[in-house]
Amino acid sequence: MSSGDIKLPDELAEACTRERGFSFLVRGDPGSGKTILMLSVCKLLKGFSDTFYVTSRVTADELVVDYPLAREALDKDKLIDATESKAETKLEMMVSLRMYDKPSFLQTIYSFIKKSGKPATVIVDSLEALKFALKMPQDDMSLEEALIDISRETSGKIFFVMESSKRTVLDYMVDGIITLQKSGEGRLIRTLRVEKMRGIPIRQQVHLFTLRNGVFQAIESERFSLAQRVARSDVKPSMTPCSPQHANYISTGIKGLDELLGGGYLKGSFNLIEIKGGVGERYDYLYIPTIVNHILKGGSIAIIPPGGTPGRTVMNLLFRLLPEEQVERRVIVGDVASRYSEEAGESVVPLKGEDIPKDFSSLLHMLGEREGDKIIVVGMDTLEHLYGLDQLALALGEVATAAKRSGIVEIGLVKYGQAVIDALNHLADTHMRVENVEGTVVAYGVIPHTPAFSPRLTDEKGLNVEIIPIV
Repeated sequence: MSSGDIKLPDELAEACTRERGFSFLVRGDPGSGKTILMLSVCKLLKGFSDTFYVTSRVTADELVVDYPLAREALDKDKLIDATESKAETKLEMMVSLRMYDKPSFLQTIYSFIKKSGKPATVIVDSLEALKFALKMPQDDMSLEEALIDISRETSGKIFFVMESSKRTVLDYMVDGIITLQKSGEGRLIRTLRVEKMRGIPIRQQVHLFTLRNGVFQAIESERFSLAQRVARSDVKPSMTPCSPQHANYISTGIKGLDELLGGGYLKGSFNLIEIKGGVGERYDYLYIPTIVNHILKGGSIAIIPPGGTPGRTVMNLLFRLLPEEQVERRVIVGDVASRYSEEAGESVVPLKGEDIPKDFSSLLHMLGEREGDKIIVVGMDTLEHLYGLDQLALALGEVATAAKRSGIVEIGLVKYGQAVIDALNHLADTHMRVENVEGTVVAYGVIPHTPAFSPRLTDEKGLNVEIIPIV
């Protein structure tokens, strides 16, 4: 279920649209995103269900000021203030149930639901604060029992928002349990865990999400790498080229990434992309757009493929994305000589595995004869396998310096477990790290420091990649 930027996990969306009554427990620590999730549910259900939002933690005035989504998500007389506050309210859209006891509260809620004429959704945010306001002991479950019964009778939905993550008797009473968590040292990671969803298959238990633009947005995990998506596509993907933000920069091909890096890749810079375990080939969302965009903008590029990928595989991929004439004129592939035949043509430089500076110099010389600004993409695992760690470590400084002197943008791809990473850290002008977080690819800038983000295609048939910052 989605609308605009709002997207709910499939399991929650299916439960919200079930024809029978359904009860939910939503819990998480302060700041984990519970209120924005609930307001996002209200916005998505608007027009399909009358949604009553009972705020007992903060006043209705404070809720609307702190969460602008509330005005969009809630109709007049659907925002119910059940706090103990004595402060005067100025909201016309609000209904006050302050200083009520349990019987009068339940009677009023029931009358609201019956008047709506269609299945209603009631959100209690938060349950602990509401019980406190109603002068009820926290271990008295009669309020929860009554509200669940009302939802069953009216085929509606009831959400209990709890400020504690501790297991309670309510866990066994409700139909669904969702736990929100935030973690990460220096960079925020937000996850939603589907603990229980009665009668609904839990296809993915943990969902990464963001609160970008003040709404809840579940981030779908990408099953396939970008190259795999291209290979599976029946049409030739198109891409809208990105221009660099400054004359001394070359675009990454991803507008949002250009902004995070302060303009893109600086000419004459060494840029490190470090891939951690469990990512597979899905890190290619961060460098294939750079290659394609650079060619579309009139530049030339040299590629030493990562993972020992044959040069012909790289060329065939680019032929699916770009006019063949452009690829042959602007692309050079450094390939392991023993894996490449003489049919390759002039776009291939055999790497003999004997002398890194010599082979690299040949590559740079060929690249220098091509048109436009230059980029070289280097799979460091290929070089380490071909030349050995000792020779690679000794030559890295010389290789990077040669590229810098030529004003070439160098992009190094280094994979989990490669010992050469320490030497590369010292050379890097920018350093991105790519990880697998609960099945979803997440990246972040080490240099410069950036929030965590997830890269993904903006549509199934194109090659435009966006980054979704986790905020």
